[in-house]
Amino acid sequence: MPVTCQQTYFANQRCHYLTYADEPYCRWHKVIRDVRKRYEKTPGMSQINMYMAGACLFMVAVSFSKFGLNPHYIWGLAIAYLLPWACIAFADGMIIRDYPLSQFALWGKLLAFGLAISSITGLAFALALAADKEAGEILIRGMGIGQYKNLVKYGPPVLAILIALLSFVLTERLLGEVLLVENSSLGCIIGLAALGIVVVVLWPMLSGLVSDIDLGGSEAKESGGDEAKSTLLDYEWYELLAAYVVGWIAGVMVNNSMRQSRLGEWAYRRTQGMSMLSCALLPGLALYLTRYVLTELKAEGIFPLILMTGFAAALFCVAATQWIIGRAYS
Repeated sequence: MPVTCQQTYFANQRCHYLTYADEPYCRWHKVIRDVRKRYEKTPGMSQINMYMAGACLFMVAVSFSKFGLNPHYIWGLAIAYLLPWACIAFADGMIIRDYPLSQFALWGKLLAFGLAISSITGLAFALALAADKEAGEILIRGMGIGQYKNLVKYGPPVLAILIALLSFVLTERLLGEVLLVENSSLGCIIGLAALGIVVVVLWPMLSGLVSDIDLGGSEAKESGGDEAKSTLLDYEWYELLAAYVVGWIAGVMVNNSMRQSRLGEWAYRRTQGMSMLSCALLPGLALYLTRYVLTELKAEGIFPLILMTGFAAALFCVAATQWIIGRAYS
């Protein structure tokens, strides 16, 4: 006998959807409850998601205006990617808040719509940035930062990598939280597609990095040492800031993931202060050491700096978080 969902609304009204499997709730309210449980230790994420939704809508409006001035397909992809992101952020913000208006099945549907569309448009957007150099330059210059040559050169590849990886994460979330599918081959296919885009982007970059390494060859001798001087890491402040922010994000993700999986709620909150301190300091140390490593390799550009800083910061935060977890109950 079909049973309706047990979720209640205002004035004793109930959800009219049928329950999912053996659950007392329908699919959409199961999605809502799973999301709320995932964020139960970080309720402040509700406000952050609302700010993110507003930022995405603002960028959509900017993309519409840029498309009117220069009708290039890259702006259409940007709009198609950012609108679902706004839906995801807004739905998450409403669900996490857990008040009467947060109980409607609409938010689960909005979240599912955003995850499904952004997973597809994200891969298309990343592939366009990776394969079409002109489209990437139009996007960067349209953002008003075209005067920085390094951003024009390295911005589109970095964006392509981030968007491809985010598309894989969103697809995994769609399969696990909305479709409730485990070990699906679709997730592997999307993961391979994202990895392929990353390889397409990184291959020329790694080739350029290898070509920047000077082992005392003829070019350095002919230039009388000028080549070595030109490869010293004389970065601008915004390049160092970008590398630090990437390192901080990598550290926070590692720290939060390790503590959530291994600590209870009390220990998680107790280690919050030490974790924030380590995530703030260690990316700076990673940035400092990375500059010396790249100087020895005689490698230039913001992309190698960001990549190595993020990797080093993640490694440092793994070690620091392991130590913090060990002291959590002491």
